[in-house]
Amino acid sequence: MKIGKPQNKEDWDQYLISKEASFTQSINWGEFKAKNQRVERFEVRENNHVKGVCQFLEESNPFGEYFYVPYGPVGDSTEIEERLLEKIKELAKKEDKFMIKVEPRKDLRIGQASHHRIQPKKTLVKDITDEPKKILKSFDEGTRYDVRYSKRKGVKIKKGKSKKSIENFFKLLKKTQKRKDFDSFSKNYFENMLKILDTGLFLAFSKEGEVVATTIFGYFGKIATSLHSGFDYEKRDLRATALIRFEAIKESRKRGCEKFDAWGIDKEKMPGVTKFKKGFGGEEFSYPEAKDIPIKKIKYQGYSLAAKIVK
Repeated sequence: MKIGKPQNKEDWDQYLISKEASFTQSINWGEFKAKNQRVERFEVRENNHVKGVCQFLEESNPFGEYFYVPYGPVGDSTEIEERLLEKIKELAKKEDKFMIKVEPRKDLRIGQASHHRIQPKKTLVKDITDEPKKILKSFDEGTRYDVRYSKRKGVKIKKGKSKKSIENFFKLLKKTQKRKDFDSFSKNYFENMLKILDTGLFLAFSKEGEVVATTIFGYFGKIATSLHSGFDYEKRDLRATALIRFEAIKESRKRGCEKFDAWGIDKEKMPGVTKFKKGFGGEEFSYPEAKDIPIKKIKYQGYSLAAKIVK
C-alpha cells in the first residue's frame, strides 16, 4: 500500500460515498474551505484501488498552528486510518505544528482525549425513503400540526440561488444571529458554499410575499444534510420552519437521497433547536470522542489547560 496525494476527484468521492462518509471529507468541501484556508489530502492505494482517504485543514489559535481532521480519516481498516494519521503527523512535525485535532468516525487508538471539538458530537439521522405522506406521519404530533398549520396560513416554499435569494437568506440569518447571540460566517462564505457545493437554498414566503424562513441543505451521495437556517422571529406564529424543513426533505428524496442528517443536537447547549429537530424523528447518532495528537508538548499542555477551563 502506498500513501500519497489523491490521483483524481472521482475515485476519492466515490470511495467516501461507498463508506457513507461525511461531506466534510469530500473534494468539493475541501475546495470550498480552501477559499479561506489551507487544505491538504492524503490517500492510500493498493493495486490502484483506494483503501483510505483523509482531508485535513490548517487551523490556528493563540498557541500556534495545527492540523484539523473533520470526521475522518476514512479507511478500510483502523490500521489504514492510523497510517494516514501518522503521515499527517510527519507533515505536522516538519511544519512545526503544535498538534493534530481529529474528530473521527470511529474510535482510534492513536492520540489522547480532546477537551474541545469543532463539529457536532451528536446528530439525528432519518430514513427518508418512504412516501412523503408516511414521512410526515413519522414526525411527532406537534411538528405535523405545524407543517399543516403553516400551509393553511398560505406559506409557500421556493428554491433558488439568485442574488436576491442569497440576500434574503443572509438577512434572516443575521437576524437569527443577533437574537441568539452567536457568531456567523460572512455573506461571501455562503455565496461560495452555494456555488461550490451541491446544495439547495430554500425560502419560505408568507402570503403577503415576505420571506419568513430559509434553509440550506447540502447533498453528498445518498445523504442530505441541513447546514444553515434562519427565520423571522416576529413571524414565528406562521410556523414556517417546520414546513420549509419538510419541503426540503421531500426535495432531497426526489434527488435520490435516502437519509437526512439534522446536523447536530445538544440538549444542554441548544435545547430549543434540539427539541425542534427531534420533532422530525430519526435515530440519534453519537460520534466518538475527539482526539488530539500533541506535536509540541509544552504548547499543547497550555492549549489543553485552556480548553479545560473554557469547557
